Amino acid sequence: MHPRIHAADKSLSESASGFVLTAFVLSLPLIFNSGYFSHDELQWLAFADKPSLADVPWSAWFDFTPFQYRPLTYNLWLLLSHFIGYQPIAMHLVRVLFGLAAAWLLRSVLLQLDVSPRRATFAGWIWLLTPYSVYTHGWVGTFGDSLCLIFMLLALRHALIQSSADSWKSVIGNALPVAALTALALMSKESAVVFPAAMLIAAARRRDRIGVAVFAASACIVLTYLVLRLHAILYPHDAASGYHWSLANIPARIAEYTVFPFLVGHFEVIASRTHLTNWAALFGLGIVVAASLGAGWRRCLIFWIGWIVALGPVLILDNAYNQYAYLAGAWACAFLAWTWPRIRVALRMLMILSVAMLLVHGTQQIRDIRHVGQIQRNLYADLPGIVAGAAQPIAIQTQYSGDDFILRRLLTDIPSYQRVPIGDRVRFVAHAVQDARPDYRMSHNGHLVHTGPDSAR
Repeated sequence: MHPRIHAADKSLSESASGFVLTAFVLSLPLIFNSGYFSHDELQWLAFADKPSLADVPWSAWFDFTPFQYRPLTYNLWLLLSHFIGYQPIAMHLVRVLFGLAAAWLLRSVLLQLDVSPRRATFAGWIWLLTPYSVYTHGWVGTFGDSLCLIFMLLALRHALIQSSADSWKSVIGNALPVAALTALALMSKESAVVFPAAMLIAAARRRDRIGVAVFAASACIVLTYLVLRLHAILYPHDAASGYHWSLANIPARIAEYTVFPFLVGHFEVIASRTHLTNWAALFGLGIVVAASLGAGWRRCLIFWIGWIVALGPVLILDNAYNQYAYLAGAWACAFLAWTWPRIRVALRMLMILSVAMLLVHGTQQIRDIRHVGQIQRNLYADLPGIVAGAAQPIAIQTQYSGDDFILRRLLTDIPSYQRVPIGDRVRFVAHAVQDARPDYRMSHNGHLVHTGPDSAR
């Protein structure tokens, strides 16, 4: 090997190691979260807390009737919950490692697209700290989002690094891994229906038979998936609540997901509905719009079309959730890195302000997720013993109104914890109900405080 090539490969390897190490350090606050974020983790922990793996209610691989067809995600989640579910830090470590794998692949794909190592590295770091990524990586219930993106980036990377094929046999051989990765992504989460759009990047970059083949392979798998799942998709009320859809939702969802990253101080994207005119958020968004225009009208059009496509099917839903913009956030950071040299210097300086807003918002997300984790840890340190010793169902009220949504989520449909039945044996009481006479009040750190002799304990 030529000495210069060897030196370049060594430098790139060292920069990749530095990227991963720094990304890991940036993610340590999420890893060392001592509790869980929502009822989902606790529900799946109850499902997986069985004497043996044979007793775990595994998700069927080829049952296409559930609205949430995610057998790969759910079975991985059950497996991890069975072995380490009662060790939240271990679960968060695994969850974050999936996020780091996605960030490393994002950087790798950018390098394949001739983005400089420095810009590709910063794009990966920034993406990890955006509010959409922090929320997703801090919540164990979102494995599917990372799996979907990992498979998508693996397929894109595979398509970009292949040399030109001499025969159709070679072309098909290169397309088959993409078909397999598309299927795995669809088994992880429904958002993988946008997989062919990612393959269009490879097709546009290559402009050869392999590019066409990988796009066609992913499109065929997605079409097959849609045919198999047509009834559940068209009639979600038959399969799941909370997933009703309408094409009329698209403009509102686009606005909400686009404004939220700059809506510093707000925890979930649903807050965008009442803060679409927030001047600071509009300022941050306005800089991004100006920068995309400054890069040229074609690139501006590509950026915003890509943003909408990456959001994909979630735009038609009635509700908006942070993790739904996980893929779109990766697209935005990647496109910014790719087009950065074409943005005017003055706009670059302004873009630093927008990026700073993202990072501040992401940091706030880390703080809030850790606070919920602390509450969950302390609440469920007290709750099983109290419920086990109670003669009748107990009522719990928060001491602070701001904790209502946390307590409600942490008590929603939890079958059991440490094999102590919870279910309808615990009742949430809103803070605003003054004459409720609860048996316990939850302090701001999650511990339960006995309210007096009238308790059912």
